[in-house]
Order: sequence, then C-alpha cells, then structure tokens
Amino acid sequence: MESRPELPAGLRGAGLVVALPEVPLDDAIAPVEVLVQEGVEWFSTPASGELGRRLAEIFTSRIRLGVHALRAAGEVDSLTGAEFAMTNTDPRCWSLLAKAGVPAVAGAMTPREVAEAWASGVAAVQVIGAQAFGEGYPGLLREQVGDEAVLWARGIDDASAAHAWVQAGSMVVCSTRVLGDAMGGGNLNALRTRIRPLVLATGSRQ
Repeated sequence: MESRPELPAGLRGAGLVVALPEVPLDDAIAPVEVLVQEGVEWFSTPASGELGRRLAEIFTSRIRLGVHALRAAGEVDSLTGAEFAMTNTDPRCWSLLAKAGVPAVAGAMTPREVAEAWASGVAAVQVIGAQAFGEGYPGLLREQVGDEAVLWARGIDDASAAHAWVQAGSMVVCSTRVLGDAMGGGNLNALRTRIRPLVLATGSRQ
C-alpha cells in the first residue's frame, strides 16, 4: 500500500464539519456567518457545484472547505482548493483523489466495509448514516476496525449521537437536517439553537 494521504492540519481534531447543500450564494452567506460565529470552521459543499469556491472568496481564512457527494471520476479535476473530498464507495475515485493530492474520505456503512476502505489507504472513512445505527455502534465499530482508523460520522444532527462518536475517537460530519430551513431564508436564531449543542458536544469551540 502506498503512503496514506494526510488530512489537513487541524482537521482531524476539529470535531465538526457541516455539510452544506448546493444553494444560491445569497442563501448561504447569512447561515454560514451564523455557523462561523458559533464556532464552526470546517464546511463541505457538493463536489459538482460552485458554492464552495464562492464562499471561499467571501469568508477567506474564516472557513476551511472540502467537498462531499463526489460520485464520478470526472469531478476530481474540478476540485481546485478543496482540502478533502468525501466520496462514494468506489476505489477508483479514491485512487484519482490520491493522485490529485486531495485526501479522500471514503464512504462505508458496515464494519466490514469500513475496515476494507481503511485498508485501501484512504485518509479517513465516513460512516454513512451514522446516527441510524444507535449510540452503541461507535464503540462496536472501534472494536471491529481498531483505534488507528480515522473515522468520520456522517448524518449526525443530534448532540447525544455526536458525543458518542467523539467519545469513540471519531470526527462528526453534520447532516443537512441540522440546517433546517436556514439555507432557504429560514430563522437564523433557530439555526443557532440547533448548532450550539453539536458544537459543545464535539468540542469545536474551545
């Protein structure tokens, strides 16, 4: 196996990444500002869209960005500036990302899939639909795949579930459910109320 790609400095211990949907820029600016104010630094945007690039131009060093939902090999060429890429279960995408110098965060669900993805040499493995497995799953998964694996929990919108994954040594990736209707002109104070428990549970604000 070739040397494993390294995640960007500070990402592994960040605790929380918020995955944003592809929306018009004007709909995203205010919610992202709220999230930054509440202690969120790391975000991901859809690989096939332009939202990430445009947010980077506005927020500059206040946020750090990767992409998610990278499903096709042809999308790798458009990832200029992305600090990581959450992708599907296709090893061909992982290999292309490695060649492009973008750390791949592979998608997996079962312990066997997680172990196989980690063994392939990716930078991290995102456990898809993590919250649906229950709060006992993080510990069980650790027993199966070992402590050395870098795991992210995808699909988290509950602070208790986030805490369980963090306690098991994992990073948390929010689902878009935690955003509610904020990306479509919804109540931003309600977004603050939803994100604060997740920030506290993951230790994202020190």
